Amino acid sequence: MSVITVFLWMVWQLIFYLAIYKKDTVYSGMGNANDESNYIKSGKKQYIFTFLAEGLTIIGLLGYFIAVISQYVTLMNAPHDKIDRETARQEKAAKEAKDAADKAAGTK
Repeated sequence: MSVITVFLWMVWQLIFYLAIYKKDTVYSGMGNANDESNYIKSGKKQYIFTFLAEGLTIIGLLGYFIAVISQYVTLMNAPHDKIDRETARQEKAAKEAKDAADKAAGTK
C-alpha cells in the first residue's frame, strides 16, 4: 500500500504541476508567506525532476525492503512448513493404510 500511495502522490503532483499550475517558478516551504527565508524558489522543471527522483527512490527502497522481508519470512517458515508437510504425509499414509485394511476386511 505504501508503494501505491507514493505512486499516486507522484501522479497527482505531475497532473497538478503540468496541467493546473501555470507559473514557471515553484515555491516550496512553510511558514509566514511574507518571509522569503521560509521558502525555496525553483523552476517548475527542476521541481518536477526533484519530486520524481525522490518518489522513485522511495519506491525503489520500499520494493527492496518488501523483497528482503518476503525472503526472511520464507526462510523463517521453512522448518515449520517442513514439519507440516511431514505430518500431512504421515496422516495420508495412515489413512491409506486404514482404507486398505478396511477394504481387505470387507472382502473376506
